[in-house]
Amino acid sequence: MIKVKSVKNVETPVGPVEAFALTYGNYLLATPTAFLFQKIKQTGSPNSVKNYAYDLKKFYSYLLIKYKSKYEDKSNDHCQKVAVQNDLYKEIDNDSASKYFEGLKNGVYDDKPLAPKSLQRIESTVIGFYKFCFEAGLTDDQLVRKIYYKERDSVLTVTKGITSNLSDQYYSEEEFQKVILANVNGKNSFISTRNRLALKLSYGLGLRPHELLRSDNFNKEKLQEVISEKYSFESVSLDIVGKGNKLRSVTASPKLVDALREFIYKLIPKQEKQTGLKHSGCIFTTFKLRPLVSDRFFGDAFRNAYRFYIQKQKISKLEAEAWFKRNPYSMRHCFATNLVIFAMKNNAPYRLIVKEMMGHESFETTLNYIYFAALMLSIQSVESKDEALLETSKKILHECEMDIEKLKSHKRGVSIG
Repeated sequence: MIKVKSVKNVETPVGPVEAFALTYGNYLLATPTAFLFQKIKQTGSPNSVKNYAYDLKKFYSYLLIKYKSKYEDKSNDHCQKVAVQNDLYKEIDNDSASKYFEGLKNGVYDDKPLAPKSLQRIESTVIGFYKFCFEAGLTDDQLVRKIYYKERDSVLTVTKGITSNLSDQYYSEEEFQKVILANVNGKNSFISTRNRLALKLSYGLGLRPHELLRSDNFNKEKLQEVISEKYSFESVSLDIVGKGNKLRSVTASPKLVDALREFIYKLIPKQEKQTGLKHSGCIFTTFKLRPLVSDRFFGDAFRNAYRFYIQKQKISKLEAEAWFKRNPYSMRHCFATNLVIFAMKNNAPYRLIVKEMMGHESFETTLNYIYFAALMLSIQSVESKDEALLETSKKILHECEMDIEKLKSHKRGVSIG
């Protein structure tokens, strides 16, 4: 049976973090494990890489069943048997991989069909794995580049489920303040303030959770170069190294700048004095000023906050269910939606703005946010009885639908990974 094993304290650009390996029996599956270690080095995000690990576990479990005859006759030579098992990925090409994904889509290997989002994630993992194998010289070609489906209504996720329940996808800044920030707790005031600041930055800058822990993003000394100790009402541009080490610039509002100023010039020195320890590097640390190795602390803070709010407030079952469906990544979606709506209202180039501020590589991803923001804008315009705004939202929705059709016609049957 294939297992995902945890490997503690693997050195990465963000410091020592948890990594993952695939094993079969008592043996290491070297190639998928090498891919997982490359991913942890690139992203520094254990949560993301853990998902990759379980995606590859599912894929390799399929390979072991389908190609059992390849290693059955090696049963008396354990080393050779394991080597063959590790190399089973070389038996796959675009066509056979597509059949595997058809099975996932239709629930052949599980009790029920996979959700589109899960299917898309696994597809991206498998294609990324084969790209790694080719670039590392383990295969002569990238054996799996595209996944083909017998019927694929769309290569996009733009409209899937987006209108079914908008409240599941988005919450306003006012709701964020009321439900999340007002209910953040911690073991002590330093931890509470740290978590509150991390959540403020996530919502206000559209950060991925792991981006908070990169020392080159929120390095204390680096922040002190752009944020003065003396109060001034100003915005500050911050460079963020994100997914795939891609650099983007985000603008921190005066409120966010003030929160950062308070933390780096008052809270951290106070903590140094209290513990007798010296701080350096990333501002997000443990109580003893050691670098955090996992972003799960902020996810826990997010979930604990809305759970506390739900317990103490009399809210509808529908609203409670909406919050239970949300995760820390939803703050990034909210930021993007707010950003696009602001740009739309001010006749700014919203397509370019959201792509640059979010660090998207794909226009399809940007289009997803624009479509959703246009829907939100249309709701706002109806509620405010703003005819001009309603016409703007209708125009943008129409443009999005045209773009979707163009992409569908050019990419039908092509991978969305």
